[in-house]
Amino acid sequence: MGQMTVYATFGRNVYLPKDAEFYFIYNGAHQRHIVMAERAEDNVLQSSIPGHGLQETVTVSVCLCSEGYSPVTMGSSSVTYVDNMACRLARLLVTQADRLTAGSHQTLLTPFALPVGALPALDEELVLALTHLELPLGWTVLGNSSLEGGSVNLGLSLHRESLLHLAVRWGLVKLSQFLLCLPGGVEALALPNEEGATPLDLAVHGGHSKLVEDITK
Repeated sequence: MGQMTVYATFGRNVYLPKDAEFYFIYNGAHQRHIVMAERAEDNVLQSSIPGHGLQETVTVSVCLCSEGYSPVTMGSSSVTYVDNMACRLARLLVTQADRLTAGSHQTLLTPFALPVGALPALDEELVLALTHLELPLGWTVLGNSSLEGGSVNLGLSLHRESLLHLAVRWGLVKLSQFLLCLPGGVEALALPNEEGATPLDLAVHGGHSKLVEDITK
């Protein structure tokens, strides 16, 4: 989801002006995405398929924009979005954010029959899936824990596992970077889990040098 490329191939008799801009427009039931196209060949355009929050078939139109002229639709087709493992795991992470324990990095994967070693291949897809999820009001990387003045209310959340701990345990660099940018992400850096370990401690112990570098920046 969001990791594939779509191509638009035109006949040799179709002229694609060199100075024009081209866009792929994805129209779904409730969401619309506009992505700038790149020229793959003289008569071939391409774009990355954007993430989408619904399972549905969307109409994809190719639009030509040239200065001084009205936009022109050059053709259309369709793309079908399907639910995949990254989407299902992303939804689970959001719902379980305030129920994590030191063993969650293993138990959450049980329904997926997914070994930890297979997770790095899903790193970027997980970020894309989370990007297009509608997060609950007040949700943070710490779940629904209280935040006061931008810092963790330690009276409520001292010594607990966070999604950042989980991402570090899984060795997912992109997911960890993404979580740090979400509400509660920076606060999670200083939060020890039930074993007394912060995400940095886990990164060092797990030998995740890239994560250690990102966290200590």
